[in-house]
Amino acid sequence: MGEYKCSAKTRRKIYDIAQELFAEKGYGETSLIDIAKRAHVSTGTLYRHYPSKSSLLLCSADESVFGFEEAASELPANMGCRDRIVTLFARGMENGMKLFAAIDGGGPANRSAELYLAYRSAVYASPESFARVSKNRAAIRSAFERVLKGGVESGDVVSGADTFAVADVLVSVFFQHYDSALLGYDEEGDALSLERKAMAVLDPVLVCAQ
Repeated sequence: MGEYKCSAKTRRKIYDIAQELFAEKGYGETSLIDIAKRAHVSTGTLYRHYPSKSSLLLCSADESVFGFEEAASELPANMGCRDRIVTLFARGMENGMKLFAAIDGGGPANRSAELYLAYRSAVYASPESFARVSKNRAAIRSAFERVLKGGVESGDVVSGADTFAVADVLVSVFFQHYDSALLGYDEEGDALSLERKAMAVLDPVLVCAQ
C-alpha cells in the first residue's frame, strides 16, 4: 500500500512538472529528460509512468473527464435540467481550458494551440489511444444522459425523449466549442455562445420550451 501511494505521488509529480514545462518552453521544446530532471526522478522512473510525451497528453483527457464527472456529482438537487446542462458545459470548458490553455495563463496563446494540436495527434496515433479518448467521451455523454433522464423524471424533459441521442449531440457541441476556444479559429469561444449552442440542442426536448 505504501509503495502504491509513493508510485501515485511520483506519477502525479511528473505529470504536474510536465504541464509546467509545456507552458514555459512549449510542447515541442520540452523533452522527457527535461521533465525527469525538474521532477528529480530517473529517466527509468519517468518511462515507467509515461513512456512518451504523448502519454502525458492523453492523461490530460483523463483529468478533464474526472473534473467533469466531479462537477456532475456536485450539482444541487433542486437545480433544473436546463441549468444543470449549462453548468456542466461551463465547468467542463473551465476544466479543459486549465489543462490546455498555457496552464494557469503562464504561457503565450500559441503554446495553447501547440499543446492541444499535439494532444489531437496523440489521440489518433494508435487504436489504443483513440479507444481511451472515446471511452472518456462516452463518460461525458453518460453524465449528460443522467441529467436528461433526471429531467424526464422531474418533468423538465418531455416524456419519451431520446436522452442518449440528445446527450450524444451535446457532447459533439461541447467539443466543437472546445476546439473553437482553444484554437481560436472563430469568435465562438465565449460562455454565452456555448450556452446558446446548448439551448439549440435542448429546447426541442425541454418542457418549458414547448
